Amino acid sequence: GNGLSATLSLEDPRNGLVTQYATAGTATTASTTSGANGNKFADIVGNLRLDQAWGSAQVAGALHDASANYYDSNLSAHPGDKWGYAISTGMKVNLPMLGNGDYIDAQFNYTKGAIKYASNGSAYAKTSGSTSGFGNITNDGVYGTTGAIELTTAWSVGGGYQHNWDKKWKTSLYGSYAKMDYSDAANTLMCTAALLATGCNQDFDTYQVGSRTAWAPVANLEIGLDVMYTTLNSA
Repeated sequence: GNGLSATLSLEDPRNGLVTQYATAGTATTASTTSGANGNKFADIVGNLRLDQAWGSAQVAGALHDASANYYDSNLSAHPGDKWGYAISTGMKVNLPMLGNGDYIDAQFNYTKGAIKYASNGSAYAKTSGSTSGFGNITNDGVYGTTGAIELTTAWSVGGGYQHNWDKKWKTSLYGSYAKMDYSDAANTLMCTAALLATGCNQDFDTYQVGSRTAWAPVANLEIGLDVMYTTLNSA
């Protein structure tokens, strides 16, 4: 009532990888759809939302199974089951004083062991001259030949403004920032397996800013030009 609503759902899991890093130079990937230690659970997702004439606002959360397979092919033991989570909040504000249908919106996501709620990518790699950067965004968690799963922390924020010039033309400005943070133990596992120097850091952040202008000459057809600048900062 009065624009207030709540939902609760069981959804197809947004699976990242739960990767085992064992001997130097090798990595064994646990299944992302089912685990030898039992079936994967659906993601449990809920939100609380308010819709009004001025716009809308929402807070949401998700629980995500980030458990792993066994330590070895003998199926003798496996890490303790882990649950990841995501928290999200967002708002959209209508701006009719600037243009018919104009609005501004923004969203923030914080995750631990549920990386796909912060970014739906897999990896970033960029080269500029003799400088290269890489960012691994695949792991909900990592583990070794013993010990517990080290869950990955990731957060992202994004927003934009859209202006409608008339019924056929519109332009938007947008930007986003995301940061991935692996624990010290996870960094040690990943760096050792990749034969990288002791103390290497797999953390990274990335941001994008851009603009799109679109033209709708007839109904159900839109032609747009999108220009974006993006930067990757490897730790």
